[in-house]
Formats: sequence, structure tokens, C-alpha cells
Amino acid sequence: MCSIAGAVSKGKKGVFSVLVEMLSFMSHRGPDGFGVAISGQAVKAKSIKELRQKHLPGQLGIGHSLLSITGHGAQPFSSCDGKTFLCHNGQLYNYLELNENLGQKHSFASTSDSETILHFLEENRFDPKKFFPVSRGVFSCAVSFKDRLVAFRDVIGEKPLWFGETEEFFVFASEPQALKRIGVAFPSSLSPGFSLTVSRKGFLVKKVFSLSGFKKTVPKKASFESLLGAFGESVSLMAKNVSRAGVLFSGGIDSSVIAKAVSESVKETCLFTCGVEGSHDLSVADKTAQTLGLKLVEAVVAKDEVPQMALSASNSLFFFDKMQLGIGLPLFGACKEASKKGFRVVFSGQGSDEVFCGYSYYIKALQENGFSGVEKEIRSSLERMWHRDLFRDDALSMANSVELRLPFLETEFLRQALAVPASEKIKSPTDALRKHPVRKIGEKLGLSAEIVSRPKNAMQYGSGFARELEKLF
Repeated sequence: MCSIAGAVSKGKKGVFSVLVEMLSFMSHRGPDGFGVAISGQAVKAKSIKELRQKHLPGQLGIGHSLLSITGHGAQPFSSCDGKTFLCHNGQLYNYLELNENLGQKHSFASTSDSETILHFLEENRFDPKKFFPVSRGVFSCAVSFKDRLVAFRDVIGEKPLWFGETEEFFVFASEPQALKRIGVAFPSSLSPGFSLTVSRKGFLVKKVFSLSGFKKTVPKKASFESLLGAFGESVSLMAKNVSRAGVLFSGGIDSSVIAKAVSESVKETCLFTCGVEGSHDLSVADKTAQTLGLKLVEAVVAKDEVPQMALSASNSLFFFDKMQLGIGLPLFGACKEASKKGFRVVFSGQGSDEVFCGYSYYIKALQENGFSGVEKEIRSSLERMWHRDLFRDDALSMANSVELRLPFLETEFLRQALAVPASEKIKSPTDALRKHPVRKIGEKLGLSAEIVSRPKNAMQYGSGFARELEKLF
């Protein structure tokens, strides 16, 4: 995907250098192009070195670094009247559909999905509220007006946005470390579904769209056929225009379902797994990949290599948590291997455990509060997963210039998944399998009974990293 940044000067000092500094620090998120828009003007460059040699005067602006996936368009994009600019980190999967209503009224300078967001907002008086209900994708966007900047995030929170201030500037960026680099002591994270307005007066944070608002769009009745169709469509949308795709693979039900579906949409599909030498997941992944008939690339980590790997991964995170690091290292290693092989898009089964009751705490919720308690826990899990899980996965994948795509959290699939009653996801307090709708999808895709009935094994333990981290910390 990409990185975005914004800055408003508290005084007369220009913002060009501080924007370039933040983009330089985040260049791993997008090495294909760089751009800055300040006070109604924009400059773009192929490298951060080239961008440093340029300059724009002004006290308010936004910046962008590009990881080119869909079409190609160096950002920031300019509105048709040239007065407003937009930067986008993420992917809008239904941009061609939205373009059908925009093409006759707006002039497109690129084939990028990101430009669609700008023209849609332009058509709707730059009101993010109008965009949330129709978008199918993930986004963290920044819009530059004459006297203010406005940024906003998708309602699940797949794409990050952090903000803070120094003595001279009000700033925001895709990574908290970029803000710390320019002197922000305590970066704050913008909550999913919120907007951030930045002016000389400071920050104004406002809720635009919430998960409870999204819940109102969920169908009243569940249908497995609709769920299955939405899953196929989510993968198809995410795979559109992708010629090579990787899949983070453990051999469990979630990654196997994703791998099977992606391989039917993308001709060159490769599975990537990472674990400590001799670990359970490496063995299972190899066996399952052979069953699926798909190529598997293994990143085998020697025990004495774990400390250095943990240090490298920690440098990409804004917090230290031994458990989160144990979960993140398999992803970090697999994405590093995918990047080495030239893959820019990698699919993951993230989100399935939250939506379909994969975790053991759903058993506790059922025991204590029945199925209504499970439904409440599902909503709570979705509301809090951005803060750790989604931030962790985005940071560790983008550290390797790899874009993660998460079909289980795609908008329409999520609507259909939330319509399924908790009683169909977890049968009883003794239900060791859980996630029955996902297993049924696996059956429909032709997965073997062995794969479909495989119980969950926590990644940090199956990969062997938890054991090695216990020795370190």
C-alpha cells in the first residue's frame, strides 16, 4: 500500500521539509513514487532523494509515498478545479463501479483506485460520511484544503493513522515512529471511522461512522449461500488485476480456505510460511500445501536467529508485547520471504477468529452469558482488533513493502458473516472446533475432511516462536 503524512505550521515556518522527513522515514511503505502538495501546488518524484531537491513554500500540506498495486498514479491527486488534493493509503476494491457514476462529470488523470475517492468526495462536498457506506475497501485518507487538512480511517481500522504536535507543527502520519522522528513525544492513534481536522487552531477529532452504524446494514436473516457468494466476491475483488499473489499459510482452516480461493482467481499463487526449525506449523503447512497442490515457500528460522529477528520486528512496532511479538514473527518472516520473491500482494486469514468465534474466550462467553454474550463478544473483538492485531500486521508487512489483503474483513462479506447467529459459529461450551461457517466454506471449495476438521492451533505456539521468546524475556 502506501504512506501518507500531513503538517500544519503553528507559525510562519514552511512544512515541506518536515513532510519530506516523514515520508523518507516511511519509504519502506511505498518506494515507487513520492509527492507533496502545499498551498495549492504539488510536486512529485520517483525517489525520496529527488523529492528532497525540490521545494514548495507554504504552511499547510500533505505528502504521500506509493506502493503501486492497482493502476499507477503518483499522489497527491488534484481535484478537477485544482483547489483540493488527496492522498490515500489503502485499496478501494469497487472503484470501477464507483467510476461509472463519476466518469462523465470528472476528469481522471490516472487509472488508480485512489483518484476515485477524490472525485467521489468532490461530488459529495467532501463529506466522508457519504463515502463510508458505499466503499468496499480499506483506507486512510488525507485531504488538503486551503485552510485545513482533513483525514479519516476505515471503520474496521485496517489502515493506520497517527497524529501529534511539536513546538512548530501539528502533524499526522501512517506510522507513529515517523512522528517521533520529527519530535512528537506521544503520538495518538485516530480511531477507526473517525475524522481528524487539522488547522492552525489544532486538532478536531470527530466520529464519522461506527461499527454499530455498520451493524445496521447487516441483513436480518442469515444465508449460507449469501455468505459463500460474498466470500467468493471478496477474494475476486481483491485479486482483480493481481498477477502474482502470496498467501500467509499455516495449514489451518482459515489460511487453507484463503489459499484455495485465491489460487482459483490468481494464476501464480504461492504460499508462504515461517517457523522455528522443527516446529509444528512447518510440518502441517508442508503437508497441507501438497494436498492443495500449491507451491509453498518455507522461511525456516534457526533458534539462534530468533533474538535478532525479534529485534528487527520490534523496531517496526510502537509497543512491546511478548505475545504480540510471538504472533507477529511468523508473519514478519513470511512477508520478508514474499518480498524477496517479488510478491507485493499477500492474502491473510486475519479476522476469521474474531468473526467466527475461533478463540477460546468465546467458550467462556458462552458459559457465562449464553449466545447473546457471544454476539456481544464478537462485536467487542471487532472493535478492539485494530489497536493491536491490525496495527501489528500492517506494520510488520509494510516493513517488507508487502500489502496485506484480508478477505474475511471485506465489507460485504463481513455484513453476511455478522448476520450468521452465534449458535452456528460455536455449537456448545465443549465445541473444540468452532468456526463452522468457515469450515463449511472449505467443504464447498473442495478441501479435504482432514483440513476442514483441523482444530485451531495458536500461531505463536505452532510456529515455535513463543517458546524461544520465553527464553529471551
